[in-house]
Amino acid sequence: DTPKHSASASDFFLRQLERLQEANIPVILSFGNHDFRGDFTSLGLPDNVHVLGPDVSDVQLKTLEGETVDVSGFSYSQRWLTDDPVADYPDRGSADWYVGTLHGALATGTGDHYAPFKLNELIGKHYDYWALGHVHAPQKLNDQPAILYSGTPQGRNVNEGGPHGYQLVETENGKLVPHYHVCSPVEW
Repeated sequence: DTPKHSASASDFFLRQLERLQEANIPVILSFGNHDFRGDFTSLGLPDNVHVLGPDVSDVQLKTLEGETVDVSGFSYSQRWLTDDPVADYPDRGSADWYVGTLHGALATGTGDHYAPFKLNELIGKHYDYWALGHVHAPQKLNDQPAILYSGTPQGRNVNEGGPHGYQLVETENGKLVPHYHVCSPVEW
């Protein structure tokens, strides 16, 4: 929750990315408002890591079954983004699955400085799943397509109580279906 990271945290993060590379698991990295980047080129990350830059872009992956997955998103280049970014996301194309990633908050009309968006805009893109970041508690905004904040894997303090975890998204009957898994060793 700070733009300053310790050397040990950065080292741990890089070692985990390297473990994923050894297992041939691709990583799509998007920076948010706390870890925004002005320079996206000098990170020294393993080859399995696709860094999303400040403009909305696509990364296409292939599943082990040969299906194509387009993942769209962007990274913050500054702490606050007051413009709605959803119009910049590509329309659905010919990939088997479309996933949108967005570090932002629902637009309220006042004080919107975290990539504000409207729910109907996300639904209108016809993506199969929207993985949202910024809100620290798990929250569902829509069922189909699933539009979810996973929250943080661990509540950071007493103000972030309850279970925390991650979404494991799987294909079921021609849809992407999220399953929430609690992993927080401590519940406040």
